[in-house]
Amino acid sequence: MREILLPLVEMGAWALPALWLPVAVWTLAALTTEAALRLRPRTHPVVALGVRRAMLWALPVGVLAALALPGLLPAEAAERVAAFTPTPLALPTLTVGGAPEAAGPAATSPVPLAPMLAGLALVAAALVAIVRLGVLARSLWRLRHLAGETTPDAGVQAQADHLARLSGVHRAVRAVTTATPTVPYTYGWRRPVVVVPAELTSEPARLRLVLAHEIAHVARGDFASGVAERAAVALFSWHPLMGALAGRIDLDRERATDAAVLASRPEERRDYADLLLSFSRLSSPSLALGAARGSRSLTSRITTMQSLPLSPARLRRLGRAAQALALTLFLGAVALAGAVAVGPPAQARTLVSPEAATAPASRAVVVPAAPVVAPAPLEEAPADAAPLAPEARVIRGNVTDATTGAPLVGANVVVVDTQIGAATDLDGDFMLNGVDPGDVQIRVTFVGYVPLTVVPQADEELRIGLVPMDRDVRMRQMREAAERRADEARDIDPNSPQAPAVFEVVEAPPALVGGLEALQRSLVYPPGAKADGVEGKVFVQFVINETGGVQDAQALRCPDERLCEAALTAVRAARFTPGRQRGQAVKVRFVLPVDFKLPDSDE
Repeated sequence: MREILLPLVEMGAWALPALWLPVAVWTLAALTTEAALRLRPRTHPVVALGVRRAMLWALPVGVLAALALPGLLPAEAAERVAAFTPTPLALPTLTVGGAPEAAGPAATSPVPLAPMLAGLALVAAALVAIVRLGVLARSLWRLRHLAGETTPDAGVQAQADHLARLSGVHRAVRAVTTATPTVPYTYGWRRPVVVVPAELTSEPARLRLVLAHEIAHVARGDFASGVAERAAVALFSWHPLMGALAGRIDLDRERATDAAVLASRPEERRDYADLLLSFSRLSSPSLALGAARGSRSLTSRITTMQSLPLSPARLRRLGRAAQALALTLFLGAVALAGAVAVGPPAQARTLVSPEAATAPASRAVVVPAAPVVAPAPLEEAPADAAPLAPEARVIRGNVTDATTGAPLVGANVVVVDTQIGAATDLDGDFMLNGVDPGDVQIRVTFVGYVPLTVVPQADEELRIGLVPMDRDVRMRQMREAAERRADEARDIDPNSPQAPAVFEVVEAPPALVGGLEALQRSLVYPPGAKADGVEGKVFVQFVINETGGVQDAQALRCPDERLCEAALTAVRAARFTPGRQRGQAVKVRFVLPVDFKLPDSDE
């Protein structure tokens, strides 16, 4: 089952910041804008149409911005984890004082619920969008076959040509009649077609008003914009607000067209309203621009007509102002929706799954009997090294398991397309020096976890949660990483100038004389610490020199000085066979976790 759910978790971990967060921000913005328009019912339809169109397009464009902004730099280069982030070899954890734990099957980490649900929602949304796009394509196909059901009429065509010239339409508009009882409608963009009922040919005044309405649609390019809006609604049809917004846009489009018709014919408002009422019970083909659709929309349109129409000049000025307002709202909504995927300009941003976000701030972390790694000490830069550019910045952060909140020790953190990188320490912390002040991508990888790429903000401390992979995938990655490190080790000549003073990976690792059992016997639980009930895990880092002796031993994590001194005493007394690189004895760094545990009271 985990093999089935893992792709959903990975999709959901991607979709939460890239899709669902921008959608949530857009929803709040759209609801606020719609509420403002509803509170001002006398807003001119030209303004309402521009605002609602801007909000409708802000969702797909905002999601595209959210997807594009974090990926402006190529992510493939982040897969190169260079040798500048090696991690020391590690010994298994030694337990002192407590009963040894029975070996058992490896526990399987739980599947993160929020990313899994987000992945399921993404799949469902994609299926719904595919179906709705298919319905849209079928409607367009049906419109292409309407020509066979219509009849050209020279008189209707002459009136349509005259009105098109008056409206500034330079495209050829084809005007035809149909014997089918229908609402007058328009379809087509490059070669628009106006279809009117044949019965209107005997009523010149009504025909002129109908043609004026349809030509106004052509002049405004309403068919092309309407189809594009329907495509956007189909992509996001799973969002109920998109359908409601599209319905209001249809009504605003007709109201704006009514205003354009009556701007030059204010004295014909009553005749125009009667004409619309006469078509209220008829229908028009899907996607076509019908002159009158439904009694509910007609009520709103006729109510709008009761106010004095604007002159053509004032209507044009209002249209330009509405376009400026719509553009401002559109850019603001897109910027807001796109910015949330990259993150707010806060001092610290948490990039984790919701499970990790709700984890308590302090928890007991059980370190399994598996390789535990720690970063190598930072070496001083050579004296002749070039100084950092004054504008270079430092990026700090923390990497944890998104499901447990435990720090990930030794995770690789690199700046994409650079040689800047680091490994997380025992607390999961990292620091990147000399980072370019511009926009950069940070790639975080850890064996057994889904990689994550983020774009840090200025002066931001990153908090990153990685989602665990399936156990089989983790094991395969660990084997591949071990093979890759062995290959790297074979390529290093200990006599070359590039060889490190202390190796992290060697061809023949050091071996503990007498095995771990000898070191276990030399570890003594300090009596004072035992009497005081002190427990804890000590991480000892040390270097095995060319003769097999221990040097530079230090406690990386020290819960109690007595425990640390006991661990250091045992490690310093240990003897190893030296590690060898190309047959030559070299210094090798190791880490030894020592877990001091008191037996349970009932044992």
